[in-house]
This record gives sequence, C-alpha cells and structure tokens, in this order.
Amino acid sequence: MAITEPKPRALSRLDIRRRQDRGTNSTVLEYTGRVLRFHERVYGFPDGVFLVVSHDEMPYPPSLRALSEDLGVPIEALSVAKDLKMAAVDALIAEGIVKAPQMLADFAEPSVMWQAWDSRELERRHVVAIARVVELEALAARELRLRVAMLPTSAGAPPPPEAPKPAVEPEVVEIFVAATERQADPAAQATLAKVQAAVAQARESELAQRLPNGARRALQKLVRAHYVIRGADAPSVRGGLAEAMQDAEAAAASMRKVAGDDIEVTVIDWDGEWPVVVRRYGAGGRTVYRVEDALKRAGIEEKAA
Repeated sequence: MAITEPKPRALSRLDIRRRQDRGTNSTVLEYTGRVLRFHERVYGFPDGVFLVVSHDEMPYPPSLRALSEDLGVPIEALSVAKDLKMAAVDALIAEGIVKAPQMLADFAEPSVMWQAWDSRELERRHVVAIARVVELEALAARELRLRVAMLPTSAGAPPPPEAPKPAVEPEVVEIFVAATERQADPAAQATLAKVQAAVAQARESELAQRLPNGARRALQKLVRAHYVIRGADAPSVRGGLAEAMQDAEAAAASMRKVAGDDIEVTVIDWDGEWPVVVRRYGAGGRTVYRVEDALKRAGIEEKAA
C-alpha cells in the first residue's frame, strides 16, 4: 500500500515576522508560530530564523556599478545610495516571504504552504518592491550623469554631448535647456536660481498646494526628487529641477487643447515632507502656474527674491 505524504498545512502571514538585527546590521525573517518543529538553524541566530539579509553586504546593481566606474563618480556619494540599498533589501525580503514555505522546509517540519489568496498578495508585494529598485536605479543613473555634466570640462577632454532641445511653439515663454548648456548660460542659471529660491520659500511658508489627484499618496512612497506628472498619471522622476521643467514643458507642448480636456503637466519638488508645485503647463506648452506668482499672490514675494 502506497504511503501518501500529509498535505502541507496552511501558513499564516502572522507566523512570519520581519525584524532588524542590530548586532549584524541585518534584516531577518523568522517563524513565530507554534506548528513547526525546527531541526536546523541559521548559524549565529536562534531557531525560527530562516533568512538573513545583510545591509552592509548588499551590493549595488552591476550595471550601475559599471556606470559609476566609467564616469568616475562613486555610487556612495549619490543622494539615493542609501535608499537604493534599502530597496534591494526590501525586495529580497519580499521574495523570501513569497518563498517562505520552501525555505522553511529546509529548517523545520511539517511542510507548510500559502493559501492561494495570500500567495497572490505576497507576489504582488514582491513585484512592487522590485519596481522600486528599478526606479531608484534609474534615478541613481540620472544623478551620476548629471553630476558629470555639471563638472567643468577638463583640458583636452571632449565636452559631454548636448541634449537636444525640445520643439516648442512660439507662445511658450520658458525654455529650460540641458545641464551642459545651463552651465554656460548665466540667464538660465539666474532663472533656475530664482525658481529654486521660490520653492524653498514656498516650503518654508507651507504655501497651500493643489496637487494632481492621487499625487500626494504616490509621493509618500517615493524618494526625495523632482517629478513630472501628466494629468492623473503616476509621478515620473527626473534628475533635477531644470530637467523636470524642460521635460514637462516639452510634453505639454505636444498636447493640443480639446473641448472638455483640461489635462496639465505638473512639476513637483518633493523633499519627503512638503511637496511644492513648481510649474503647471497646459496644452500647447503654455505655462499656467508658477510658484513665484503663487508667492506674490500670498504676499510673500519679498522673501522669495
């Protein structure tokens, strides 16, 4: 008579705990339920721990490391370096939770399984965590290139290639060119400095902000950066304020006004606490909102100068 193996028991998400291990600067996953009997353990950790992810040993993406070496700018100097490492840890932990039944089988018995609905939800969280790593990696690559573009060109070395200017209609008032051109354009630098000062004053004064629908909640999950939002789309990160304004203006310039269609392209400066709407562009690229003008209407233009 054939012996059938017992059916795996359902695993509860309450049985899996994520915690920080300060002594090793690691994030660990451990089983805290009462069903499993452990016969193996991770060296140096108590029974129940089945995954350890070291923050210090977490590598940066190979492609980003290669770009960093090519450009001569260390990844560790980037503003998003710490966030990128943490996002990578989160992604590994999310994957570990998805694969918890298989991993626990190496440490304990009897076998367990996720219910179908739990499995789908945990897979979704894993996919979102991976997307966050991809987003931060792209942001880090942008910052690497921007840092190089802002450096003075050394003697004998060819300057960085110019970024193409967007095609805009004559009615567009503001033109923000690539970082390499801004460096040699005092007028553009002065304009950018004025906008940055206005953003700082708007944040300090907690100037009331009208954000696109859903933008505030979306920004809470994102790193400090400059974002472009078209209508109700998800925020799209940029490497700097000038780049965000340039791209938003170009995107709006490609739109044509349609009856009943009032879609705008918004530029937002996000510091992790108080978002500031820097610009809103309407169909055809027309500027319909400036943070400087908003400060004037609020009676605090003197501080923004």
